[in-house]
Amino acid sequence: MYTIECLKGLPYEFESFLIQKYDSYITTCKYLEVFGKNHDFYYFPIYDDDKLEDLLVFGNDGNMSKCFNSLVAINQNIVSKCVRILFEKFPFVEKIHIALSYTSYNFKKGILCPTSETYILNLPATLDEYFLLLGPTTRKNLKRYKSKFLREFPRANYVEKTGAEIEEWMVSSIIQLNIDRMLYKGIVPGKVQNDINDYYLFSKHYGCITYIEIDGEIVGGDISYLINKNIYGHVIAFNNQYQKYNLGHICILHAIQNSIEKKMSYYNLLTGSNEYKSKLAAKPHVTYSYLIYRDFCLRFFADKYKMKIEQYIVQLRFSKYSKPT
Repeated sequence: MYTIECLKGLPYEFESFLIQKYDSYITTCKYLEVFGKNHDFYYFPIYDDDKLEDLLVFGNDGNMSKCFNSLVAINQNIVSKCVRILFEKFPFVEKIHIALSYTSYNFKKGILCPTSETYILNLPATLDEYFLLLGPTTRKNLKRYKSKFLREFPRANYVEKTGAEIEEWMVSSIIQLNIDRMLYKGIVPGKVQNDINDYYLFSKHYGCITYIEIDGEIVGGDISYLINKNIYGHVIAFNNQYQKYNLGHICILHAIQNSIEKKMSYYNLLTGSNEYKSKLAAKPHVTYSYLIYRDFCLRFFADKYKMKIEQYIVQLRFSKYSKPT
């Protein structure tokens, strides 16, 4: 028989359980401590007799609560029980956000947000085996890009740092390259300089940074996180001046090679439908996000209508009618 508790704070004593159970960099106490500063946290340990089976973490922020068990698969019965307890315990919470679940749910008062896909690369034992997973054109181009870049920049160095080896200037350089790249493409950056300290603090615990430098300057790099035998690629960036060398692909190839050498199991390129992810042999995995409401209120129906429109726009973007003939 299952028993569920609701306890205030972050479950630091269960950090190793969270990592072993869920394999998600988001579902860690350090991530919540660094990136969830505006939330009031409560955790729900679920026991089957005396054995801990699951542990869900919610963060309340105003009238909304967010479940921080993301990039995971959890049984609906467990989630539903925690949602019910949370609504009962906190009458000011009007809705609960569940993000990036690998399991689809059915909530009577829930709204399915537009779905997204994470791209996961199952890592082989060697780099040669990885190249065999690629299409012949991609394989040829990657080797050509790398050879051309090293031929024209013989002083370029490939560097890898993990945990305590990571310095703030490394994180700052890669984040700034990402910001510059987004602005160059006419996209509002998802990261800003104010985020650097958060990325640095989290990287000091679970981070793995690979970058390419020329005469001490970082020209491209990747910020990833190591959880168990899995690696999550969070930020990839490169200097626009090296665009003709396809430096972004070279940076990712460097990160993949580093992951293979570390005997990692898979490389998660996270969400975002980018063509390069498929070309690099990563496979899409659907994730589901929900808004769950306390009541069938006016906001419920307004948000449901809004989500349907957003879902329609997403489907239209990827339909045959949006592609040039």
